[in-house]
Amino acid sequence: MGVIIKQTFKGAIYSYLGVILGGINVAILFPIIFSEEEIGLINILITVSAIAAQFASLGSAGIIVYFFPQFRNRKNAHNSFFIFVSLFASIGFLLFTVLFYFWGDLFLITKEVDTHLQQQYYPLLFPLTFFTLAFIVVDMFSASTFNSAIGNLYKDVVVRVGILVLSILYLYHYISFNTFMLLYTLNLAIPVVALLFFMVKKGDINFQWPKLSVYATHLKKITSVGLFYILSGLSEILASYIDKYMISYYLGLKATGVYSITNYFGALTRIPRSSMGKIGTPVIAGLLNQQNYKELSVLLKKSSLSQILMGAFIFVNIWINIDLILGFLPPSYAEGKWVVFFISISHLFYCFMGLGAVTLSVSQYYKVGTYLAIALGIMVLALNLLLIPQWGINGAAISTAIAKFVYVVLTLAFIAYKLKIKVLFFDSLKIVVSSFFAWYLISYLPTIEYDMHEYLNLIFNLALRSGTVSLAFVFFLFLTRFIRSIKQIKSMF
Repeated sequence: MGVIIKQTFKGAIYSYLGVILGGINVAILFPIIFSEEEIGLINILITVSAIAAQFASLGSAGIIVYFFPQFRNRKNAHNSFFIFVSLFASIGFLLFTVLFYFWGDLFLITKEVDTHLQQQYYPLLFPLTFFTLAFIVVDMFSASTFNSAIGNLYKDVVVRVGILVLSILYLYHYISFNTFMLLYTLNLAIPVVALLFFMVKKGDINFQWPKLSVYATHLKKITSVGLFYILSGLSEILASYIDKYMISYYLGLKATGVYSITNYFGALTRIPRSSMGKIGTPVIAGLLNQQNYKELSVLLKKSSLSQILMGAFIFVNIWINIDLILGFLPPSYAEGKWVVFFISISHLFYCFMGLGAVTLSVSQYYKVGTYLAIALGIMVLALNLLLIPQWGINGAAISTAIAKFVYVVLTLAFIAYKLKIKVLFFDSLKIVVSSFFAWYLISYLPTIEYDMHEYLNLIFNLALRSGTVSLAFVFFLFLTRFIRSIKQIKSMF
């Protein structure tokens, strides 16, 4: 199981580097150099392309996860499995191309005031969707060969370095906004090309046509799995992105821009889950293939515990500093304070699930996982329809938190019922209690004002509060004797 911690550790390092770069881009540069409408435009393009790419993939990522263990054989590049799956994605992208050709201008639906901006840039959806789809396939294939961290490196670090460079060029008027948008789109091709080169070099990919005889007996099952993964993946993507799409529709690009920036801070709590989830997928698929339920049970419990621990640590550091963080942004972003809270909470709910959803997706109960994902998508959509008109961007964040809470409860209940694995236990409560008391104690710490630049004051107080809340968090973990569990996690991995 050492591969899990090795790849998770690497992935986490790359993710945190990406957080720093993303923070510079999103929290500092974007609000300064772009209007809220332009930020909203960038995010709505990313949102729609992510939804379209998930549809166009025809379940390719799920097919890789579910079937790769059966075809694993590096001597022949895993029976040209990558090329086989790429054919599915190519068919899906062809369908998208037809839809885009006839109705591409309808893919972006915003308020009438934003129509001109929308019509000017909607053609970028075509290359954005292609690069997003290509990355879905190559990244999942790379993760299935136990090389998940390399995808984090290129997506979280290299791409964001590119965005940083483009932002600086735009800031100093070396490029126009049109050029920025074009280069921003082309920048997303870098991780695709880099991952392809990496896997070809390692011998995991060749460009030989797959033998039909190898896959003929599996085609019916592959098609069925692909169909369910289309629905499951699309539902999960909707749950992650539909809020921005609906905010754009109801409130316009300006509100979408504010929501996107503050949503970024809330989404930081998902880092431990995303880092562990990618490498955990092939490991769990292997355990299920071996019917090793004892080790699977241990893995699920420890994955939940470690994700809660890291997620709670990130959350208390964000929330204790929320006013200071927003102080770095223009005043218009202050309304997103509670967006940060509810988005953070929604990702924390997922941490409680550990690798539970991944387990369902690669098990014989993958259809149940699909039904639960569909229910999640429907809940998010329905709650957004109800709450965005009433509470604006806060309503969107609340909708996400409620829907994900219900989804996590149902998923954990099913795993406990069918797999006889109880993911949560008393140590999970210790983390929650420790994080709450750490935040509550340090929330009384006053903001210290020194005779220096406003931003230096903010940085000083942010460092002070982060340091003290971290110490308080560790202190309460000692009081609850949770420190024993940390040692257990280390020995487990």
